[in-house]
Amino acid sequence: MHKLNKAIFALGLFFSAVQAFGAVYYVATNGKDSNAGTKDKPFATLNQANKVVAAGDTVWIRGGVYELKDTVFYERYKMTAGILLTASGESDDNRIHYLAYPCERPIFDGAKLPVGEGVKSSDGTAKGAMYTSPIVISAKYIHLKGFEVRNTPMKHNSNSGVFLYASKHIFLEQIDSHHNAGPGFFANDGAADGGGHIFLNCDAHDNYDPLGWQGDGENADGFGAHYQKPGEGDTTKFIGCRSWWNSDDGFDFINQEFPVVLENCYAMGNGYSDYGLGNPKNGNGHGIKMGESTLGGGRHIIKFCAAWKNKATGFYANYTGVGSKWLNNTSYMNKDREFAMASTLFDSKGNRIADIAPLTGDNAHVLKNNIAFPNRNSQIGECWEKIESQNINHYDES
Repeated sequence: MHKLNKAIFALGLFFSAVQAFGAVYYVATNGKDSNAGTKDKPFATLNQANKVVAAGDTVWIRGGVYELKDTVFYERYKMTAGILLTASGESDDNRIHYLAYPCERPIFDGAKLPVGEGVKSSDGTAKGAMYTSPIVISAKYIHLKGFEVRNTPMKHNSNSGVFLYASKHIFLEQIDSHHNAGPGFFANDGAADGGGHIFLNCDAHDNYDPLGWQGDGENADGFGAHYQKPGEGDTTKFIGCRSWWNSDDGFDFINQEFPVVLENCYAMGNGYSDYGLGNPKNGNGHGIKMGESTLGGGRHIIKFCAAWKNKATGFYANYTGVGSKWLNNTSYMNKDREFAMASTLFDSKGNRIADIAPLTGDNAHVLKNNIAFPNRNSQIGECWEKIESQNINHYDES
């Protein structure tokens, strides 16, 4: 058995064992938060479950559509959430579990969420909140599995379907985040000791933010991980995740200064909207975008991934200052280059000191066993620059 499969299998067995020893609660569309949270008398909301759970506990979520109509104000980040999860487990071996009930599909619908009025900053109130998300996680060692998040609205700002803020070791499994007016998933790890998340077999698709002050389709990525600083926290991993028809990028890790691993993931048709029929003016449309690392910490690993028919590049280094490892990936029929290893240089404070520069030595990109078709636009192993009508290749011996 493959090492990864063994690890996931062992993790599954362990979670089953853990659930046997913790308390068990239930949430259902016909429940009441005044109930005891039992199978016969379930809670109505995950917010109520969050108030009572402790490490090792399991919350079973019954199937059906949960219409999110109220929000909780999260003072720490000046944002509002339909569901705010703050209760933490104690370790990777002692988590809190929020799981879809077997053979049932819970759907959290944010179409009726009241959205804050903030544009570029919050006034510190729920009404003026800058961001609103159906699910906001600010916790450690929790596990979510098997449900959908959809229809997050917006006014001025792009709102994520699932938002992780300053969290540690969150395990998201088989979560489908779609038709949101912003990213499907956004991990903001801008705090010490954060990161270390696992996204396993999650989907992000048809996310589109047409009304944002930054432009039409500018911020609705499928998956994003950002703002983790060098030396803080642990590596976040995306395994078996799929991203398609998001108006911006499929996967985007700009301003991420700690390694991210992508394995067996794919990105298709990003940069478009409306099931691939729309063409948002400001959507970038890269399939898998790693970078822009300015402090030298964002040396990522991308392996066994595929990107095809995206509006821009298939795989994009995004003018990073440190290279990544690109192993056994396939890029097919993207509108721009299949692999674009654009790079530059930054000083120790993150200030850009060159327009374009090849990466050398330990900072160089490593590319092995990748496939690009058609390869007439590929820039594997080179830095590329366009000046007016001229294409200039800066050869990189890496």
